[in-house]
Amino acid sequence: MYLESLNINKILFFLIGVDILFILIHLTFTVLSLLGVVSSFEVYWRITADGGFAELFQYLKFIIVILVLFKLLISSKKYYFVSWLLLFVVLLLDDSLQFHERFGVFIANALHIKESFGLKSRDIGELIYMSVVGLTFVFLLLLGLKGHPKKFKKISFELSLLFSLLVFFGAFIDVIHSGFSDIGLSGIFGLIEESGEMISLSLIVWYSLLIKGEYKREENSLYNKIFLPIYKIPLFSTL
Repeated sequence: MYLESLNINKILFFLIGVDILFILIHLTFTVLSLLGVVSSFEVYWRITADGGFAELFQYLKFIIVILVLFKLLISSKKYYFVSWLLLFVVLLLDDSLQFHERFGVFIANALHIKESFGLKSRDIGELIYMSVVGLTFVFLLLLGLKGHPKKFKKISFELSLLFSLLVFFGAFIDVIHSGFSDIGLSGIFGLIEESGEMISLSLIVWYSLLIKGEYKREENSLYNKIFLPIYKIPLFSTL
């Protein structure tokens, strides 16, 4: 089991290494463009570009998480992971088909939302859409936790922490990104948003591979370094 955990950690380091490589390529060409060394660089290397190489790498991570959760669902013959599986399927479809942008425009038009707090009407529409999706998932997750073993509840808590990190960059920083888009800071917040999403999703892939091993994640040293300090907080010590 130790060797398996070690290999899973190597997968995480590989994923984050590729993430950092994409970030460095983006930064390098951005600086060279500002200095006038190059007039522009291929849009597919931009981590902020739709359909770029970095985004395709994100899709691959989503697919890995979905396949692992599906395998857990089948192997356990219980519905413990169905809510998480549905969530990541929705996220993959949303990201690849741009549901949040389309529904954001639709909601803004349907509700006649006006620009406010520095946010465009479509941005407010996207927030409403994401809130509805998020609350629906929370309801399904809480409903699903009822009667489930403590082991699964602990997994859901840990997965929720990593997912919250993804939401922080994908939703909160995205809102700030939209609010500062008119004063020349769009590129900076776009870089922070995308970089954070990439690293967060790499961590989720790593965690999903850990729980695949019959939930023996406590034997993983990296897991202990990340989560044990959290369980020392009085609020979470009883989980």
